[in-house]
Amino acid sequence: MSTPINVIIDNKTVLDDLESCEIQQKEGTYANSVSLALKSKSFWSLCDPTTNFGSLRIKVVIGSTTYQFLIEERDSTPTRSGVSFTVWGRSKQALLSMPYSTSINDTDSTSHPWQTGNTTA
Repeated sequence: MSTPINVIIDNKTVLDDLESCEIQQKEGTYANSVSLALKSKSFWSLCDPTTNFGSLRIKVVIGSTTYQFLIEERDSTPTRSGVSFTVWGRSKQALLSMPYSTSINDTDSTSHPWQTGNTTA
Protein backbone atom coordinates (compact mmCIF):
# COMPACT_ATOMS: atom_id res chain seq x y z
CA MET A 1 0.00 0.00 0.00
CA SER A 2 1.47 3.35 -1.02
CA THR A 3 1.15 6.67 0.79
CA PRO A 4 -1.00 9.19 -1.11
CA ILE A 5 0.87 12.37 -2.03
CA ASN A 6 -0.45 15.60 -3.54
CA VAL A 7 0.95 19.07 -4.17
CA ILE A 8 -1.63 21.84 -4.35
CA ILE A 9 -1.22 25.54 -5.15
CA ASP A 10 -4.23 27.78 -4.52
CA ASN A 11 -6.50 24.71 -4.41
CA LYS A 12 -5.26 23.39 -7.80
CA THR A 13 -3.23 20.20 -7.94
CA VAL A 14 0.08 20.52 -9.81
CA LEU A 15 1.08 16.89 -9.38
CA ASP A 16 0.99 16.08 -13.13
CA ASP A 17 3.37 18.97 -13.92
CA LEU A 18 5.69 18.40 -10.96
CA GLU A 19 9.31 17.29 -11.46
CA SER A 20 10.33 17.45 -7.82
CA CYS A 21 9.26 18.63 -4.39
CA GLU A 22 11.74 19.12 -1.56
CA ILE A 23 10.78 20.08 1.99
CA GLN A 24 13.65 21.26 4.17
CA GLN A 25 13.58 21.18 7.94
CA LYS A 26 16.93 22.41 9.24
CA GLU A 27 18.15 22.65 12.78
CA GLY A 28 18.58 26.27 13.79
CA THR A 29 16.00 27.69 11.39
CA TYR A 30 12.59 28.72 12.62
CA ALA A 31 10.73 28.11 9.34
CA ASN A 32 10.60 25.06 7.10
CA SER A 33 10.93 25.63 3.36
CA VAL A 34 9.72 23.99 0.17
CA SER A 35 11.19 23.95 -3.34
CA LEU A 36 9.04 22.85 -6.25
CA ALA A 37 10.29 22.24 -9.79
CA LEU A 38 7.60 22.26 -12.47
CA LYS A 39 8.02 20.89 -16.02
CA SER A 40 6.30 23.64 -17.99
CA LYS A 41 5.01 27.17 -17.66
CA SER A 42 1.41 25.92 -17.36
CA PHE A 43 1.23 27.08 -13.74
CA TRP A 44 3.55 30.13 -14.10
CA SER A 45 0.88 32.75 -13.41
CA LEU A 46 -0.61 30.66 -10.59
CA CYS A 47 2.77 30.76 -8.78
CA ASP A 48 3.20 34.55 -8.80
CA PRO A 49 4.69 35.51 -5.39
CA THR A 50 2.88 38.88 -5.40
CA THR A 51 -0.56 37.24 -5.58
CA ASN A 52 -2.12 36.95 -2.12
CA PHE A 53 1.15 38.13 -0.54
CA GLY A 54 1.58 36.61 2.92
CA SER A 55 -0.95 33.79 2.38
CA LEU A 56 -0.21 30.09 2.73
CA ARG A 57 -0.71 29.01 -0.89
CA ILE A 58 1.25 25.76 -1.28
CA LYS A 59 0.00 22.56 0.34
CA VAL A 60 2.04 19.39 0.30
CA VAL A 61 -0.10 16.47 1.43
CA ILE A 62 1.69 13.26 2.43
CA GLY A 63 -0.75 10.69 3.74
CA SER A 64 -2.71 12.37 6.52
CA THR A 65 -0.12 15.14 7.06
CA THR A 66 -0.45 18.52 5.34
CA TYR A 67 2.42 21.02 5.14
CA GLN A 68 1.59 24.61 4.13
CA PHE A 69 3.90 27.23 2.69
CA LEU A 70 4.03 30.77 1.36
CA ILE A 71 5.15 31.43 -2.23
CA GLU A 72 8.17 33.74 -1.98
CA GLU A 73 10.28 33.18 -5.11
CA ARG A 74 9.70 31.97 -8.66
CA ASP A 75 12.48 31.43 -11.25
CA SER A 76 12.37 30.11 -14.80
CA THR A 77 14.99 27.84 -16.35
CA PRO A 78 15.43 27.17 -20.07
CA THR A 79 15.58 23.42 -20.83
CA ARG A 80 15.84 21.29 -23.96
CA SER A 81 12.11 20.62 -23.90
CA GLY A 82 11.13 24.26 -23.30
CA VAL A 83 11.04 26.21 -20.08
CA SER A 84 10.65 24.84 -16.58
CA PHE A 85 10.52 26.84 -13.38
CA THR A 86 10.98 26.57 -9.65
CA VAL A 87 8.95 27.92 -6.76
CA TRP A 88 10.29 28.43 -3.26
CA GLY A 89 8.60 29.38 -0.02
CA ARG A 90 8.65 29.02 3.73
CA SER A 91 6.17 27.88 6.36
CA LYS A 92 3.84 30.12 8.39
CA GLN A 93 6.60 31.07 10.86
CA ALA A 94 8.19 33.21 8.12
CA LEU A 95 5.35 35.70 8.63
CA LEU A 96 7.21 36.81 11.78
CA SER A 97 10.13 38.13 9.71
CA MET A 98 10.68 40.57 6.86
CA PRO A 99 9.11 41.32 4.44
CA TYR A 100 5.86 40.29 6.16
CA SER A 101 6.19 41.74 9.66
CA THR A 102 6.50 45.39 10.51
CA SER A 103 8.72 46.97 13.14
CA ILE A 104 7.13 48.02 16.40
CA ASN A 105 8.47 51.22 17.94
CA ASP A 106 7.87 51.75 21.64
CA THR A 107 6.80 55.36 22.08
CA ASP A 108 5.77 55.04 25.73
CA SER A 109 7.85 57.51 27.76
CA THR A 110 6.63 56.21 31.14
CA SER A 111 9.44 54.97 33.37
CA HIS A 112 8.83 51.83 35.40
CA PRO A 113 11.03 50.60 38.30
CA TRP A 114 11.96 47.44 36.39
CA GLN A 115 13.34 49.57 33.55
CA THR A 116 15.79 51.52 35.70
CA GLY A 117 17.47 48.55 37.33
CA ASN A 118 16.93 50.05 40.82
CA THR A 119 14.55 47.38 42.00
CA THR A 120 15.16 44.00 43.63
CA ALA A 121 13.42 40.77 42.92
